[in-house]
Amino acid sequence: MLRTGNNVVLRQARLMSRASSTSTTAAAGSSARTYQYFDEFEVKQGVAVIRLNGPGKMNTISQGMQKEAEAIFRERVLPNKDIKAVVFLSSKPDNFIAGADIDMIKAFENKQDIKALTMKGHSFFEELKKTKLPMVAGINGVALGGGLEWALYCDYRVATTSKKTALGLPEVKLGLLPGMGGTYHLPKLVGYATAMDMMLTGKNIKPDKAKKMGLVDLVVDPVVLEDVCIRQALGLVDGSVKVGKRKRDWINYFLEETPLSSVMFKKARETVDKQSGGHYPAPYGILDVLQQNMGKSKREHLEAEAKKFCDLAETRESEALIGIFHGMNAVKKHDYGVPKQPVKKVAVLGAGLMGSGIAQVSVDQGKYTVLLKDKDGPSVSRGEKAIVDDLKTKLKKKKMTGHQFADTTSRLVPLHDGVASWKQHFATADIVIEAVFEEIGVKHKVLKEMEEVLPPHAIFASNTSAIPIGKIAEGAKRPQNVIGMHYFSPVPKMPLLEIIPHAGTAPEVAAAAMDVGTKQ
Repeated sequence: MLRTGNNVVLRQARLMSRASSTSTTAAAGSSARTYQYFDEFEVKQGVAVIRLNGPGKMNTISQGMQKEAEAIFRERVLPNKDIKAVVFLSSKPDNFIAGADIDMIKAFENKQDIKALTMKGHSFFEELKKTKLPMVAGINGVALGGGLEWALYCDYRVATTSKKTALGLPEVKLGLLPGMGGTYHLPKLVGYATAMDMMLTGKNIKPDKAKKMGLVDLVVDPVVLEDVCIRQALGLVDGSVKVGKRKRDWINYFLEETPLSSVMFKKARETVDKQSGGHYPAPYGILDVLQQNMGKSKREHLEAEAKKFCDLAETRESEALIGIFHGMNAVKKHDYGVPKQPVKKVAVLGAGLMGSGIAQVSVDQGKYTVLLKDKDGPSVSRGEKAIVDDLKTKLKKKKMTGHQFADTTSRLVPLHDGVASWKQHFATADIVIEAVFEEIGVKHKVLKEMEEVLPPHAIFASNTSAIPIGKIAEGAKRPQNVIGMHYFSPVPKMPLLEIIPHAGTAPEVAAAAMDVGTKQ
């Protein structure tokens, strides 16, 4: 299905079989590849089809990819006079390009040397632009950081309706700024206010919103992506397809073309001050590059961006944030194996600040059905209200839709001792996380009560920060199902969790706890 505005064009079934056979052929031929980062070069209807397919699960921009890209263009594209346009696609099922290789940045002992590499990349793309060959990016899955910046260098962008498709510039989360032309290209495409919001928050943009804001030109079904990209590329060649131009309203005109732009940047700095307390250099670096280069030449802007990227890469803040990024990825690669039974329902004992926080991340980020229990109605109601109020704030700030709000709150089940059916609810739980008083007698009492109600496979996780998990497990009939899950308060704002097995914890129990914690 091809969607352009409100029009819907149904494609013939042959496109499905053709796209399917193409991906199958590419996968089958991967064992005898000419390139490490790209699949075999093809020309279809005069359009060079270049498929990114790096050695890892995710396509990432590296010096090796850059070198191969240049080789493909110099050896295969530029000498072939029959090529009229270029289409970039990815052979990965869930990503176009996930960004730059962070390890490549880390490997530069002198971060200022990154600038030369960045400017070389700009020179390469500028050389391609001079050929007047239309370039189309077909985006299925994530296009983040340098991946989106690669697409921004293209003349036309087509995204798919896949749930995994998302576009964004998340460099600020690593203490950096978009370093491959993002601060230059994005404002020209979507406007300064929208571009600042994307860059300062690092948020992902879904396909429909990307189309509405002008970030992509078309949104299509994944199965017809290649055909549509080739068709649009040929349309750019013969003039039947026009590159979309941003239409500015009078407010954006005054904010971008008059001295009133200082008001926009002043407001943005005030927001950054409030949210960061002045402790993170990256947001200010983004604003500096944007404001100080308004009206300057493209080369001057790109030079300033590259220099600021290097400066930020040298900061302790960036080093620490990259360390957290690596840590979050490393924790997913544990050796506990996989859970014997997937966790679908999470029970939380205690609806205070800690318990309600655990319940919130479980129902919101984790997407679990959550049973929140306390001793009486007023106690559990306070915990439920805290969760719902926080979700209402997200709804008000448009960080979730009305449908998502309704779905999330519907999966939160408040219970207390006075609810006759609470034991029936807990009899269907896969894991219970207790956040009750820190005293071994209380922990053993709760554990005993839970083991009489929970199904045999269910996990008992303690949020204790002081009592050894082995001591708690001494009071269990099924000590192999006991584990520690120590959260940090306030839980929704502190993405940190300690998984603490004792000597007798079963590996599959640890695996399940890791799985739950990662999703939370």
